[in-house]
Amino acid sequence: MAGTAPTNVFEKDGQYLSFTVSTAAIGLGEVVAIDDAAANSVVTGTAALKAKAIGVACAGERFSRTSDDGNVAVGRKITVCTRGVVNVESTAAAIDEGDLVEGADDGKVVAHTPAAGNYADVLGIALSSVGASGGVVQIKLFRG
Repeated sequence: MAGTAPTNVFEKDGQYLSFTVSTAAIGLGEVVAIDDAAANSVVTGTAALKAKAIGVACAGERFSRTSDDGNVAVGRKITVCTRGVVNVESTAAAIDEGDLVEGADDGKVVAHTPAAGNYADVLGIALSSVGASGGVVQIKLFRG
């Protein structure tokens, strides 16, 4: 495992897949997306790629640690939970238990706001609640 996440990311058994980090280091516990501008099997943060978010970064190679010990460096392998129950930090907005959630640009999650044709953005469902100041929310991932 590469470093430590701010909270325990793993919660329940799920599906875990390995990818390569493409353009910038990814922090453990962050939502990641397929990077369609790069080669196969690479992931990036979720900025502008919400519809391609696939899961939550859970671990990396032991030697992939960066100076802050919680990020997996570019070009290194990262383990992504694509289906199961995980803990993820939310943005500074309330999420209620039962809300659909999607990835936010900063690698966190935010409550899904339904709009025409944007259900592809949904990453999972919240199993716990957080207040308007944000915090860690437990989610059940759908994407895998």
